[in-house]
Amino acid sequence: MYTKSFAKKYHEEEFVEKEFILLPFFKEILNNKSWKKLVDLGCGSGYYARRFASKDKKIVGIDANVNQLSIARKIEEETKLGIDYVESDLNNLKTIESDSFDVAFLNYVIVEISDKEIIKQIFNEAYRVLKKGGILIIGQVHPHNINKNSHVVK
Repeated sequence: MYTKSFAKKYHEEEFVEKEFILLPFFKEILNNKSWKKLVDLGCGSGYYARRFASKDKKIVGIDANVNQLSIARKIEEETKLGIDYVESDLNNLKTIESDSFDVAFLNYVIVEISDKEIIKQIFNEAYRVLKKGGILIIGQVHPHNINKNSHVVK
């Protein structure tokens, strides 16, 4: 689904979900000094990974789509925020060490998957890579229904 042109268009859209729903919620989390490592599961073009980045935090973005990751990596080359982007299916994070993240972020991923076994595997992997007491944040607002350039919310 995320062809090169679709990935570019999706990256360029300004969605209400990003600016007015999820980011205000994240301010409290982002300002918390106790967490040091966050994994953005299904990072796409890296929009949220870039918002989470700071000098004292380690951010890893993971996505299976090379078109989305190429946008994220290009922006990382230009901005040098220190974000690592990894190509991987979320249901098999074999390159990610267990108990290694304080926060895992999963946004707009589950809504696109119809196979409940894959969804279970994704949650199992998220749990595996989180440290004990870690936080899993799930955002599932469908962005295509709340584009801020639209006058009507569908």
